[in-house]
Amino acid sequence: MNPPPAQAGNTVAREAWRTLPILVLAALLLWFPARGLLDNVILDTQFRLLRQIAPQENIDDPVLVGIDEQTYAVFEWPLGLWHPHLGDFLSAMEAAGARLVVVDLLLPTRSIPATLTQLADQGHVAYHDESLLASLIGLKAAGIPVIFAEAPNDEGSRIIRGSSELLSLISSLGDQDDWFGYAQLPLDPDGFQRRYQASVSGRTTLAAQAARHLGIEARDGIINFRINSEFSYLPMQNVNAWHFDGDIGRLRQRLENRVVFLGSVTANSDRRPLPVRILASHHDNAGLRQPGVISHIQAFRSYRTQSMIRPVSDWFVFGCGLLMLACWFIPAGVRWMVLYTGCI
Repeated sequence: MNPPPAQAGNTVAREAWRTLPILVLAALLLWFPARGLLDNVILDTQFRLLRQIAPQENIDDPVLVGIDEQTYAVFEWPLGLWHPHLGDFLSAMEAAGARLVVVDLLLPTRSIPATLTQLADQGHVAYHDESLLASLIGLKAAGIPVIFAEAPNDEGSRIIRGSSELLSLISSLGDQDDWFGYAQLPLDPDGFQRRYQASVSGRTTLAAQAARHLGIEARDGIINFRINSEFSYLPMQNVNAWHFDGDIGRLRQRLENRVVFLGSVTANSDRRPLPVRILASHHDNAGLRQPGVISHIQAFRSYRTQSMIRPVSDWFVFGCGLLMLACWFIPAGVRWMVLYTGCI
């Protein structure tokens, strides 16, 4: 027996008033500041579970050439004076037949002859820029793209790319912007690196620039940490030694037609917390603080596998919640019918 119309109307009104607090609570949660932190915790947990039960393998992985503590011991000179070592590395990439080289380092900002003028009187041997300049010309002739990091200065007033001599040569070889990628990306409020932007302040970021050189679309999104394979690195001094010794076979075996990243993996430089451990050999007790170059590599992996995650807007989530809430007012028999139809 159906209730009288007046009674049915009162029932709907009561249900509507009961639903109003739920709507208000949902709206408050949607813009509650701590909601983002909770979302990140859930997201990190999902990534860790998926890496265990349904990992996504990446067959054609990039190769990381790492600058570690031993590299500094072997090369001796400060990083800003590594013109010849960087030139040797790039020449090794040409000899190996790498597909693409991404250098997560700023180019030297001063010419070595100018830098070492004062040191010459102290008995130091002055190296030259020629090896680095020649390696850039060689890579261009071999058709191997190379991308260097760029970053703002300490005041944030200008972008640092390299010395005027190096930039002049690069400009003569092609569009200077194609040779650089922005390396500093904003972190989440909890200090973790989960999201990656294809451009920051109009400047293409490092992994996005690498992707575009391979004809891959790059867009903003959440880095896909489901890609499971952990990897180690080749020490830079070893790669340079193989090239110096003429061991081209070993270079080609490890690096031919591969995308190669060069970056620091030391314990004290440019570490960023990530949701999962990626670099197997260098991590803290939690396994989360990883070298900055790792976030660029993981973003590049996401671009290359076309699995960069695009987050949905808050309004979409809120709209879905309203749609589900609207089902509360549908008679029970109709609800079951809708569910049955959706299942089949």
